[in-house]
Amino acid sequence: MEIDPNQLPSDPAALRQMVMGLLGEAVERERKLRQLQHWVEQLLRARYGPRRERVDENQLFMFAAEIMARAEKTPPATGETEAPPSDTKSTPQRPGHGRSALPKSLPRQRVVHDLGEGARQCPQCQGELKRLGEEVSERLEYVPASLVVIEEVCQKYACPKGCTVVTAEKPTAPIEKGLAGPGLLAQVAVSKYGDHLPLHRQADIFRRQGGGDITPDDGRLDARLCRSRQSPLRPDETGRVGLESGADR
Repeated sequence: MEIDPNQLPSDPAALRQMVMGLLGEAVERERKLRQLQHWVEQLLRARYGPRRERVDENQLFMFAAEIMARAEKTPPATGETEAPPSDTKSTPQRPGHGRSALPKSLPRQRVVHDLGEGARQCPQCQGELKRLGEEVSERLEYVPASLVVIEEVCQKYACPKGCTVVTAEKPTAPIEKGLAGPGLLAQVAVSKYGDHLPLHRQADIFRRQGGGDITPDDGRLDARLCRSRQSPLRPDETGRVGLESGADR
């Protein structure tokens, strides 16, 4: 609204109306100014604010493109009356607070608890009870490791005429003429280098399991494991043996 100060009306009502129009324009300009200031603050915060408050311009463009694509796919409104929305609200399914199921990969051992012969009769009519079903529950159990002595028997065969004697050969052992089998050696190596369990503590564990005085030799174990090309164990600059960097524990 443009006003010429040299041509102001002399009528008070016209002047009042002119003042009211100017006040309305001033209020509208103030509202637009505050809105522009709010937008500028949001843009500055998104551009130069903390990282957790920044907004990527590419993400904003993706949201705008998605909104435009949805608007194009929306069919135009028809004259048909739409069904009124139902008052029932779908309740979101909440996760349960029960125990999580045990892994299916673990082996199962079935233990059946049955009624005795005397308990299979009805206490009212004394008739024989029929099997109706079963209730199955699971519990996690730990089976401790055990030491086993494996006797390797090599059968001998001889010629009846005394020509020769043949003895069956046994598989090659990791340590020639050693008492420790491959499973025991693997357990000792993994416990020492993977779980950082010293050999003297392993000896106490074997003694507690009835293995007697089994004390692995630290030096021989390191030398034999480091000698293998496929072993991830390598000595460091101090001479101590450990897993290579990047090797799976």
